[in-house]
Amino acid sequence: MSKLKYYEIIQQFSQDTHIYTDGAKSKVGVGCAFIIPEMQYSERFALPKEASVFMAEATAIRKAMETILGMDRDNCAIFSDSKSVLRSFQDFNFSSSLLIGDAIVRL
Repeated sequence: MSKLKYYEIIQQFSQDTHIYTDGAKSKVGVGCAFIIPEMQYSERFALPKEASVFMAEATAIRKAMETILGMDRDNCAIFSDSKSVLRSFQDFNFSSSLLIGDAIVRL
């Protein structure tokens, strides 16, 4: 993504609280995190070594959503670089996914 496109997207959500998520897998382990710069708040989580990058990315989004539920914020925008997780939302079946479905339904 170009910097120009990035700034266009950020501008679309300029009134929202921004949340950035990420997940990763390495020889050392698997983990994920999210950060809310406006609130100077972040969390990170270790996952089982068998977890995939997809699972790490999806867990970061879920944890961010769960945190949003506990906040007094009207509008939040979650930014993720995981195209595969974001695409999975297009065909999302709320009844079959325990990972993210519960948080989305509560939102």
